Amino acid sequence: MSAISTDQVKNEFGSPNFVVPSFQKTFSGRKYTFSFHDRDGPRFYDQSNNLTGFVADLSPYLPLLTPKLTKAGKVAKRQPGTEKKPLKWWKAQCGFRGLPVGGTVDALQGRLREHGNKGMSKAMAEFQDKLREEYLAKNMEEIEKRWNDGDNSEKAKIWPRRLLYESFFMKPVLPIKEVLVVMVDGWGNKITEVASALKIPCECTKLESFSTGQRLAVIGRDAQTVRAKLAELVRDDQRAGSRARQEQNNEFERRYTKAKSMKASGAKGLKEKWDVTGSWTISCPYVEQEWGQQVDSECGLTINFTKATSNGLVQMFAEFDFLVIEGIMRFVNPQVQDGEMEDQDDEGTTISSSTTAQFLLPDTSLPSSRSRNFKFRWRGEDTHEGVIQLTSDKKLCSMTFESPHALNGMFYSGILGWVEFKGVKTPAESGSTNAYAADPAYQWSLRSEEAYERARVGRWG
Repeated sequence: MSAISTDQVKNEFGSPNFVVPSFQKTFSGRKYTFSFHDRDGPRFYDQSNNLTGFVADLSPYLPLLTPKLTKAGKVAKRQPGTEKKPLKWWKAQCGFRGLPVGGTVDALQGRLREHGNKGMSKAMAEFQDKLREEYLAKNMEEIEKRWNDGDNSEKAKIWPRRLLYESFFMKPVLPIKEVLVVMVDGWGNKITEVASALKIPCECTKLESFSTGQRLAVIGRDAQTVRAKLAELVRDDQRAGSRARQEQNNEFERRYTKAKSMKASGAKGLKEKWDVTGSWTISCPYVEQEWGQQVDSECGLTINFTKATSNGLVQMFAEFDFLVIEGIMRFVNPQVQDGEMEDQDDEGTTISSSTTAQFLLPDTSLPSSRSRNFKFRWRGEDTHEGVIQLTSDKKLCSMTFESPHALNGMFYSGILGWVEFKGVKTPAESGSTNAYAADPAYQWSLRSEEAYERARVGRWG
């Protein structure tokens, strides 16, 4: 397509998005940068002085030469505050006004008190205008290149109004039963806004297979045709996602079956402990289907032990990420779990979840062919807003090691309810194993009721 005229751009297409990054030019021995932003407009900064911009009103930053007085002529107890700025900021303000930039902060402020109200110097303003013209020319040149080389999705991102105007108002116009389908960036793209302004039917949604921020837009002359096409594309994407998840689940089941049959490396007998430390790939179909941002989203956890106490007791714990919830699991000593020291709720579930003793395991209770079934408590937060899941540790969950390389379990939360999960141990990379880790009590304390209350007050006041 041939280059378009300025009048055509102004009258029909509006302004394109800004795709060219900032560029530098030197003025009076100092480097300045110029760029445009879709929301904020022009950005003109003194790069030599910490990317400082021009400030017209300096009164909030200049300290008073004499204290403020009351009506009675006395020094007021409350003096107006001023925002302190570094030396380079003051140099930049002098430079914008054509004033000398040498000296101390006091010297720079003195010049600005005397001459600062004159605004940006004529030479600097002309330099800024020149940079603006150069930037807009470079941006239009890059836009034209991308326009000629790009598909409709690229055109929708860089110049949505031009795309819709050419498709629906310039001959040959798109037939009434045909639609325009484009993939855009969900935050910052103007396709829906432009379509609404031009009174063109447009529907926009996020498909399951899209990454964060991507959106699918369908635009056409007939609203019913647009809605039907969007529904068709959503169904196709859902079917493709279901097939991909099924293939993923089938592959995991093959890995899980193989892992169940794997024996402990170097095991000498039934009493040999299993090494379950390290990363585990977790399959939880319900969580992955409902909360996975993409088809290949997967859950995971990492199991570790603390160093043994003087009487040989250790703690086994796991840091986990179940997509919508993340946190820490602490495994419970089966003897303490059934002891008299714990209270029970109405369902008979033990609730003394803060007792350190219950998390101390003797050597005989560590994972092995004879010790495979474990209970655990967890604390954590949702991954969307980071809200601590209060009282999550009141419910006992379960985990069973089928082998040193395979596990399954039941997990409960207020968000998910009871869900089943399976795990396959990830092969450890050389030098990546960490047989012992720090005491998990600190991570546990970060999700306490006190921590929840502090976060709540900080969030809502």
